Amino acid sequence: MSTFYSNMFLISGYLQPIQFVLGILANMFSIWIFCSRPFRTSACAQYFLAYTIFNMMYASSASSAQFLRLFHIEWSNGPIRCYVLNFILLYPTVASRVMLVFATFDRCCSSSASLRLRSISTVKIARIVIITVTILVFIDLSPAFVIYYWNETNQICATYTDRISNTFFFIQVILYYILGPVLILLFGGLTVYNIRKYKVHVQNNRRTEGQLARMLLTQIAIHIILTVPFGVVYFMQALDPSIRTLNMLAIRYLLAIFYQCDFFIAFFLYVLTGKVYRRQFFKIFTHRNRQVSPR
Repeated sequence: MSTFYSNMFLISGYLQPIQFVLGILANMFSIWIFCSRPFRTSACAQYFLAYTIFNMMYASSASSAQFLRLFHIEWSNGPIRCYVLNFILLYPTVASRVMLVFATFDRCCSSSASLRLRSISTVKIARIVIITVTILVFIDLSPAFVIYYWNETNQICATYTDRISNTFFFIQVILYYILGPVLILLFGGLTVYNIRKYKVHVQNNRRTEGQLARMLLTQIAIHIILTVPFGVVYFMQALDPSIRTLNMLAIRYLLAIFYQCDFFIAFFLYVLTGKVYRRQFFKIFTHRNRQVSPR
């Protein structure tokens, strides 16, 4: 067995409890903050709330599954679990990315000089979009229930390599690992442009506008850096089983460490770059917040 593979397997496994705790706590704080009064009337906050919920779903399930592999316990081993658990890991990753795309689109609309575009940025529309997208992503990923199968001979959960399976994975690559980052960069760039050029249409002061721009650029940059490399390697292996060598699996484990950080790092980015978010976070631990929260 490759030494590189063995080392990366152990390192990735032992890091999972840390990532599990960070994923749960960071996303719980984010959910609490986005549900607080300052964010309730923000359409963008609704997308970030959904994004955070899907992040917590993935962080809890993926870290648990990876940690159990250290003890030779594979969640997906079994005819039923092979279909269900792979879908559980795939669905929140795709749904969270789609929510991030709509969050950047919402910021782009809300900062636009066009009244028609700004009218799109409402809480009601955001909630309708979130429900609709959640259902559509589920339908889009439903072929995963038949793409994976339980190999009785080798006692492993595998994927078919026929034309239908390859087409499914190819579509996912195009939609979520190519088109998704492109749209995020496009809408993010337009948001920064609108904030700088059309400041009169934004109902915040100049300092807050700068904070929003920094939060947006930082999150987009970190998100793409952490997720795209892993996504490319993952789907390359899904499309071409011949490259599933031990060294490639070791590289996948290495990239997965950074990939999983994306599902809780947004909380720290918001605390560092967003004054309103940071203030609301500190209120959680103050006596004043505990007095006001029952109301």
